[in-house]
Amino acid sequence: MRRLSPTGLVFCLLYVGVIVWCHWLAQDPQLDLKGRMFRRLVPILPPLLALGQLGLMPAFEWLPEVAGYLLMLVPMFWAIYWLGGFLERHIRRSVASRRAAAVHKRGDRGV
Repeated sequence: MRRLSPTGLVFCLLYVGVIVWCHWLAQDPQLDLKGRMFRRLVPILPPLLALGQLGLMPAFEWLPEVAGYLLMLVPMFWAIYWLGGFLERHIRRSVASRRAAAVHKRGDRGV
């Protein structure tokens, strides 16, 4: 069983912060309805744009706003968690290979 990626979890928490911040900004009374809607949609723009390009937006139009928003968040959280886990594994492998090279280099000098 794989262990949880702390970097992926931190990235997801940062994304939750972005969502909360965008919704907080959308509460500005000086904004019109379009501005409020845009700020609420900013966190889920990548999957919305992908659905628009694939022509799948009509499948989500009949859903209530909250349900559609949650369906968009699931792939975003998965992608952000995966990105954090990938970066963590890549950095760990890079550090491990550099340490192994340094140990090998010191071993060749006979020190």
